[in-house]
Amino acid sequence: MTNFLLKTNCTLHLNGAAPRPTNASQWEGASVSALRPKKLEGGNGKDVAAGDALVIWTHEDAEYGKGLGLTATAVAGHVTVQGETLKIVLRDVKLVQPHIRLIELSPGPSGSALLDSLKGDRHLRTIEVSDEHISQFWKAIGDIKRARQERIAAYTRSMPKSAEEIALADDALQIAEGFERRFAKVEVRPDQADFRRALIDLYGAKCLVSGSRIEAVIEAAHIVPFSEGVRFRNDVGNGLLLRADIHKLFDKFLISIRPEDSRVVVASLLKGAAYEKLEGRLVRHKAKREFLERQYEEFDRRKSLEA
Repeated sequence: MTNFLLKTNCTLHLNGAAPRPTNASQWEGASVSALRPKKLEGGNGKDVAAGDALVIWTHEDAEYGKGLGLTATAVAGHVTVQGETLKIVLRDVKLVQPHIRLIELSPGPSGSALLDSLKGDRHLRTIEVSDEHISQFWKAIGDIKRARQERIAAYTRSMPKSAEEIALADDALQIAEGFERRFAKVEVRPDQADFRRALIDLYGAKCLVSGSRIEAVIEAAHIVPFSEGVRFRNDVGNGLLLRADIHKLFDKFLISIRPEDSRVVVASLLKGAAYEKLEGRLVRHKAKREFLERQYEEFDRRKSLEA
């Protein structure tokens, strides 16, 4: 038996199977198209054969399938060689829970050569992996899961009291993932225009941090990235109007608002930049404190990692 990791486009290469499965049965017996394997250390690998162990990582970027990242393990069933690609039937599929995405991973070595290779080269590929490397890989994935659970536990340590706190606790995992997506790139939200109009009705068209009134560059910022369906997702209490550059810094946890006094705090990375003068500025907002506390906790956590 040989180990392989398949990095694939879940929309194009699963031949009609559910691209983002919620149950292993949705992939059981499905066929996946994969590139001919290369060894992790370089050079051509063996072709996948029936009985080989598969790890399936679906590409997360929207243009490459908007996959779940580390999605499932499986055993190779029938394999057909078609030029430079393989068509592999999936057997004994097991979903990996929770899924792990590359955008969640911390910079620097992970302790797994395979995981570091994926971080360094995000293209679609098939990798032949030794038993030792696959063991290191699963150990590193276990470490990531434990770190995630510790963060979620820190978020939910206190007993929820308000409706806002209950929503934050119920949506804790999705919020943690949303913060990671936000840190990696600016999310495009289809309902952003309505959310922005509601905030402008509340505050007028001005940046609450800088005071800028150039409406063309004023954006609606979600404080907490709730998942779809949570009633506070587009509540104006979960929003701020920010100038475009300050919005990006807020999403990257380089600027935050201290909940207890509504003063701006600036990350050390911005010291010496023009944004440093925003430190301590009072923000007159109507945001809900529970949501500001959650964003500030994440800002503070990232600040401690930089220290």
